[in-house]
Amino acid sequence: MTIETRENVRNADLEKIPFGGSATFRLPTAKACYNAKSAAYVLGRKLGVRFSVTTDFSKNQITISKTL
Repeated sequence: MTIETRENVRNADLEKIPFGGSATFRLPTAKACYNAKSAAYVLGRKLGVRFSVTTDFSKNQITISKTL
């Protein structure tokens, strides 16, 4: 599993995740993790897909999975 270090997670990053796949991002702050989680759920509603989010606040790391 590849961990990408980013300032924030953008919609384009979420759209690139294949169905049944996941992506892990290391972010600078816990607030950025909350923002990424919110962005995933909002985009999921727009696209009609479901994102599952797991956050590790001790590492400021978020894993986002995409399903139908």
